[in-house]
Amino acid sequence: MGAYILRRLVMVVPVLLGVTLLVFSIAKLTPGDPVHLMLGFTATPQQVALLRSELHLDDPIPVQYARFLWGVLHGDLGVSFRTQFPVLGEILDRLPNTLQLTVAATAVAAVMGISIGVVAAQNKGGFLDGLVMVTALAGLSIPTFWLAILLILLFGVHLHWVSPVGGDGLKNLILPVFCLAVWPTAVLARLTRANVLEIMSEDYVRTARAKGLLERAVMIRHVLRNVWIPLVTYLGLLFADLLGGAVFIENVFARPGIGRYIVGAIINRDFPQVQGTVVFTATGYVLLNLIVDVLYGVIDPRISVASN
Repeated sequence: MGAYILRRLVMVVPVLLGVTLLVFSIAKLTPGDPVHLMLGFTATPQQVALLRSELHLDDPIPVQYARFLWGVLHGDLGVSFRTQFPVLGEILDRLPNTLQLTVAATAVAAVMGISIGVVAAQNKGGFLDGLVMVTALAGLSIPTFWLAILLILLFGVHLHWVSPVGGDGLKNLILPVFCLAVWPTAVLARLTRANVLEIMSEDYVRTARAKGLLERAVMIRHVLRNVWIPLVTYLGLLFADLLGGAVFIENVFARPGIGRYIVGAIINRDFPQVQGTVVFTATGYVLLNLIVDVLYGVIDPRISVASN
């Protein structure tokens, strides 16, 4: 198991190195001079030259990338051109709001999606199965940002049950979580249903039933236990995807999270903020994938043994 984890850790290094190179290259190729954005177009050539020198923008591109990479390795994601504060500190200040939204949406999607999928599989071809499939298809088809706007108009503007934008407390978290959880709940329901139906047709499940085990025991001990690997795969990737999907939700509901932060950084051409946020998010995504790989070995030890 230790060798399995070590190999996965080694594989993380080139991925993160590639992310930093890609992000740095895109920032450099993006039109717009950050110096003029900071000083305005009325600045004198002397002021522009002085600031470019202070920001090391006159250095060769490889030197700038090496300095950026060295900073990333030491936890320094740069300083914002606009606010003059460390980017990592600004990200960490907003991270709890994004994690609160993402963790809640993941939990709701996991509980609802898996439960609905199991019920649909147990009632294959019945009314509940058809209802679940139609509802899941609707959840996959509705654009998240459109649903968010409709819910704000209904519950925020007309009914005044929640704050239309922003707002603290659990009450004002319900709508963003619901909007963010609709699509993954539908995917999980369909995925769970398909996997449960496949496993229920296996010989060892029929043997368990023939031995007289209760249906609940068969479902828990034999069916759900073998469904966990594909579900863990999706749940791990889901959490990372929702971190990215929170960009739309945070902006629609005016929540002060990482998603709203990076949109503001893009609008203001604040390259350190953009680079730092993308590197931070990508690192989280890669680490989540590493955790999923380790959970594979925990759930099914044959996977780690086969990798040796």
